[in-house]
Amino acid sequence: MAGKKGIVSNDAFLRSMQANTQKATEEVSETLKKVSVRSAVGKGRKELEYRDIEEMKPAPTDWNRYPLLKNDQPEHYLELKMSIYERGIENPLVLWERNGEIMILAGHNRWEICREIIDECQTESSFDEQKFRLLPCIVYEDDEITEEQAKEIINDTNLYRDFSKLPNKIKIQITKDRMEV
Repeated sequence: MAGKKGIVSNDAFLRSMQANTQKATEEVSETLKKVSVRSAVGKGRKELEYRDIEEMKPAPTDWNRYPLLKNDQPEHYLELKMSIYERGIENPLVLWERNGEIMILAGHNRWEICREIIDECQTESSFDEQKFRLLPCIVYEDDEITEEQAKEIINDTNLYRDFSKLPNKIKIQITKDRMEV
């Protein structure tokens, strides 16, 4: 593979992608553990549920200012897509069931990738659509968290993102939000 800095072998590229994906996955897992424990204090740990991707909708854009990896960091997006295709969803999405709707708080990229995989692969004879349709989730009920806690979950689970690649306006707003917290 040729790039601006010279030639990189496919094996080296794939090893690098796998290492980056694994590191990001571990960081998100640790964040989710902290978030789920903090948000469910006194109520015990949340049970893992499997929800259909068609039931979910993204959080409002003014809550989730982080661009999808597809648009912002395409190399990480492809790494994640390859990982999900090979192993499925390894970290649950975090959802909030509010006012009869199921909002994604954490997992927008995973949700989008699963939708893409279904669209791209559904005609393959050995394709297991359920693996990408029914996703593992931690679901909060309407009265379990507040709107502020929901926004915190969105911000906390995006800490692994490359902050330097975010637009300046978003960096400033996130920094202000973090200082207020």
